[in-house]
Amino acid sequence: MEPVEGAAFVQGDFTDPAVQERLRELAGGRADLLLSDAAPDLSGVADRDAARCEDLHRAVLECCAALGPRALLAKTFGGEPLEFLRAEARRHFAKVQVKRPRTTRSRSQECYVLARESIE
Repeated sequence: MEPVEGAAFVQGDFTDPAVQERLRELAGGRADLLLSDAAPDLSGVADRDAARCEDLHRAVLECCAALGPRALLAKTFGGEPLEFLRAEARRHFAKVQVKRPRTTRSRSQECYVLARESIE
């Protein structure tokens, strides 16, 4: 990756405690925002896809617990994954909203959960 002025690049698994510690160091102790655009490869089998999304959401929330961000913006998909992420985000943040970009195709269930004002 080409360097970006004012930005640090960390390559690694975000669930690895060493990577989380490096991110915490770079953030000066606490992150302002955790942005997750991660999504599993979808198989078309609804139950399987929902379970894989929820596993990924758990990992993102564990990273939140480690980094203590003031806000979270995470990709999800409608139905069970959305309800899971929204419910879990409400446990950690005072304000939780669902956002759907205007550029998202009408058939897509892709959306984002925006959670702000972390509860300490």
